[in-house]
Amino acid sequence: MRMWRLQPNGIGIEATHRYLASSLSKPSGGGCRRFRIERGPHGLNLQLQADFKSRSRLEAMDYLTIGELATRSGVATSALRFYETKGLISSERTDGNQRRYPRATLRRVALIRAGQEVGLTLGEVGAALATLPHDVVPTKTDWQRLSSSWQSRLDQQIAELQALRNELTDCIGCGCLSLKSCSIFNPSDAIASRGTGARYLLGDERISRS
Repeated sequence: MRMWRLQPNGIGIEATHRYLASSLSKPSGGGCRRFRIERGPHGLNLQLQADFKSRSRLEAMDYLTIGELATRSGVATSALRFYETKGLISSERTDGNQRRYPRATLRRVALIRAGQEVGLTLGEVGAALATLPHDVVPTKTDWQRLSSSWQSRLDQQIAELQALRNELTDCIGCGCLSLKSCSIFNPSDAIASRGTGARYLLGDERISRS
């Protein structure tokens, strides 16, 4: 607690209090400050005290250390740092230069992992995440917009996975000619004329020996 003696200038306690309230109660990086004005024998006395109950922005909001983020998300800290270098997630730094991540980053990390598990590239994931707001926590509408942008890509991925499930035990047009069905649906590797790869998994119409 510090005390200053205000010079008498004809201003009463109420007017002085209103002025100081508008000037001192606005935080400037260090939080709000409390004050009290009293009339003493020699004029008005100002008692100014830092509000130790107020916290810095990083402390007041729900932030996680990189270790906490790794523990809750199941992703190694090295991977989180890599995601950050790619712009997929972002952090703020404390006065001690330590990373602090908004708790909402957990949803971003979960989305990155889910996207990778279904075969999306980090570039595709990053392009989708770039549509989300960076200055506020994304809303349900923001996530719906992201989901819509992925719909065609995910539908394609689902179709490819279904084809793999349904046709893996049959000729897939890869040119191996190792199954009995290959001689029927890909005689002498005729499907190679349509291009490289497993043509039937890629969606080509089957051919058959007449």
